[in-house]
Amino acid sequence: MSFLAMSLRCQLFEEIADKVWKRICRKHSLGLNDKEEGITNDIIADIVEYHQNNYLNNFDVYARSGYKESITGSDIDLFVETEIDQYIWYPLQAKLLKKDRRYHSLFYAQKEKQQWELLSELENFGAIPYYLFYNGVDNFLHRGRDKCSREYNEQQLGCSIVRPLIVKNIYENKRLPEFVDFHTIHSQPWRVLVCCHNHSQTKFSLKEIEDSNVYLKLEKVQQDRKADSEHYNDNRIITACENTDWKPDYRIVVKRTYR
Repeated sequence: MSFLAMSLRCQLFEEIADKVWKRICRKHSLGLNDKEEGITNDIIADIVEYHQNNYLNNFDVYARSGYKESITGSDIDLFVETEIDQYIWYPLQAKLLKKDRRYHSLFYAQKEKQQWELLSELENFGAIPYYLFYNGVDNFLHRGRDKCSREYNEQQLGCSIVRPLIVKNIYENKRLPEFVDFHTIHSQPWRVLVCCHNHSQTKFSLKEIEDSNVYLKLEKVQQDRKADSEHYNDNRIITACENTDWKPDYRIVVKRTYR
């Protein structure tokens, strides 16, 4: 087993997926739907707590300027360091499985461009976008292997990832896709983003990430910050977000470490 697979950050992503699966199963058993924003907020809390309790400096969590916990959204930028000061960018569009085991918010008739189009446009700027599905299905059992040949069970699909073009194609053939339309043929547990040795032709430096000027580290979001009108020249991340209208509420930076 690789060092990454044994790392605490890999275990953290596994634990988060397990918690989300159980949480949604519980809500559905009571006839209730959860909320994407609440799940994302709890994921961020888990990561911040991990960082504080373990005294490790391998995670930074940022929030958008103007952050308010009560109204924050559910989408995430994940940057994972694969070589020294070289990060892969994963934009994650969160979607929740409802109690009828369907995804209800994949298409917006009033929008000029659908989310899968905007996510796909980010690929032109070197990002690797995914839909991040929050799932939980009672009486669904699965044993499989992920993209780096590690075994996983159904609870690891509490947080699963699917490429935007696949979501588009499935939606166009079925207006209210079900859990089984994506899982497990088209999905991966989200842990593969930090547990596997991944590759991308485009990498980003930590300075580029930090200079994306609408974000602050979470512990500083209440402090004054530089004006939003201040821009940095030649920042590829800012250019990509402005051109695609991608505005995630959180940014997670995972630094290169085997702890």
